[in-house]
Amino acid sequence: MVFLKSLTKSGTGFFITATGVIATNAHLARGEEALLATLPNGTQLEAKIVYVDPDLDIALAKTPGEGFPHLPLAGAATVRQGESVLAIGNPGDAMLFSVTKGIVSAIGRFDAAGPGTWIQTDAPINPGNTGGPLLNSRGEVIGINSQKLIKKNVFGVTEITSDPDGGEIFLDNKFVGTSPATLRFSEGVHVLIIKSPHHADWQRSITVLKDSVVTVKATLNSI
Repeated sequence: MVFLKSLTKSGTGFFITATGVIATNAHLARGEEALLATLPNGTQLEAKIVYVDPDLDIALAKTPGEGFPHLPLAGAATVRQGESVLAIGNPGDAMLFSVTKGIVSAIGRFDAAGPGTWIQTDAPINPGNTGGPLLNSRGEVIGINSQKLIKKNVFGVTEITSDPDGGEIFLDNKFVGTSPATLRFSEGVHVLIIKSPHHADWQRSITVLKDSVVTVKATLNSI
């Protein structure tokens, strides 16, 4: 386990090889050449970003050195609904390398959040846990903690598309998926940001009225 930090963002990662390869979330590594990695013993290392997949929200970083303790990976086919899991991460304003426990509530596709296989768990996942591992009872990684969904009274529906498609959508500074997407959220004023590699960020404040439908079309300028 490592605590990852840039000048503006922080989160969690974990070693997947003894040679210093760290897995984390793409939205933590996006736009960064390197992150500062702090190990549980306090050692700090530079972790250079070597791979980013914004669609699956996965990134890899590499630290110098060898002999790092690393976590084994389990295939998605091994995950079972109802099995016990642990989420490890570095939630804000709490002690580093915190552990929470829960079960697998559901597993499968979740197109509103993004492509790939999604695991829903009732283990508490808080800001700062992003990029940390979700472990089964055998200590194997079955997923990467990506986002926390909060059940709210739903009033608004927003359809978001962008040119080009595939931009990362941040609603009130929280990653919610990639465009195009249909989002539901409470009435009021919200900040919508769309990020895409090689394009300037697109940002707008939108006001959602009760029972309203808002359609947003974003054109991202190349940089």
